[in-house]
Amino acid sequence: MDLTRSISATGTLESTKTKLVSADVSNVKIKKVLVKVGDEVKKGQSLVTFDKSDLQQALDDAEENLSDVKSQNSTELAAAERKLEEAQKTYNDLKESQGTSLSQSKSNVESAKESLTSLKTTQKKSLREAQQAVDDAKEALEKCSATAPMDGTVTAIGASAGDSYQGGDLIEISDCTNLRVSTSVDEYDISNVEKGQKVVILTDATGDEELEGKITYVAPTTGSTLSSSGTSSSAGGSGSAGSSSMGSSSAGSSGTTSSGYEVRIKLLSTNEKLRIGMTAKCSIILEEASDVYAVPYDAIHTNTNGDSVLYVKDSSGTRSEVTVTKGMESDYYVEVSGEGLSEGLQIMIPTDDTSSSTKTESSGTGLDSLMQGASGSKPNRGYNKTGGAPGGAPGGAPGM
Repeated sequence: MDLTRSISATGTLESTKTKLVSADVSNVKIKKVLVKVGDEVKKGQSLVTFDKSDLQQALDDAEENLSDVKSQNSTELAAAERKLEEAQKTYNDLKESQGTSLSQSKSNVESAKESLTSLKTTQKKSLREAQQAVDDAKEALEKCSATAPMDGTVTAIGASAGDSYQGGDLIEISDCTNLRVSTSVDEYDISNVEKGQKVVILTDATGDEELEGKITYVAPTTGSTLSSSGTSSSAGGSGSAGSSSMGSSSAGSSGTTSSGYEVRIKLLSTNEKLRIGMTAKCSIILEEASDVYAVPYDAIHTNTNGDSVLYVKDSSGTRSEVTVTKGMESDYYVEVSGEGLSEGLQIMIPTDDTSSSTKTESSGTGLDSLMQGASGSKPNRGYNKTGGAPGGAPGGAPGM
């Protein structure tokens, strides 16, 4: 049989990459939501349209104000320059005639120069402010959109037509082709779990098909974890990092709260039946051995020499010992090797009946029978008085 030692865990399927889309505007009415949950979208595709009339009006007002400021500045600057020229001309005339008003005229020239300098400074500031208002209005108009930051599937929508958008997440987009399992492992087992380990995954949707996975993350601490590394917020499709709650239920990884340690498992095999949010039963493989002889724990004994042995009997009913070396151990079976082992060899297993001082023997069973169903339900390590294995143990185990 193929023998494995594993840790069982149950988790949830989630996308390895999810992005939340928002817009860098507020107090804007949503005109129309262009997608619905389940739609496939391409990067750059428009997702939501907004009523831009108020923003357009704000831009028009800002541009008109900028034009007014420029015109007013030009008029005021021309007047100030004329005043300076006149003062300078008066000063020059008085200077030539050596008039008594020369001192006052010189003062007028200096005052006109100061007024012109002050006016230029004030105009520069007002022009800058007016231009900034135009730039801000243009930027707000340009950002009044929500586009897909990546190819994927719409998995949640947090807005409706007619809503007044005040900021926050509008749409969630997930990559539904690349999935992983988020699960939790308790402190008893976590020390045996590490990145790179193989995982066998089963889901109700895929039935008995075993899906292969690999551990990509093991949390260093217990408790709550923030948004998974595959999730980010996108403002207008820009892909900037962040997070906030959706208006509707999010199908992506929004965080896990557990008393155990979070473990993430990437699916290496896919199936079109898989969906985000499905429950996944995981077997984390710690050790495995292929095509080996294996027997239940209770079949192995220690003889007077301290050797591990199996009790076997031939067709005539004669009992003998076969010395074995124990190998890998699973929850219910032990790998054995040694001379004298062969497929179909009949072994004897003790019963739980200790009330009689006389031990009886019953007909044996082959190793191949003992191994049937080993990869299915896990048997109980105890055996009943008739030699059968309770709890779903494979095969009937003969008494000794």
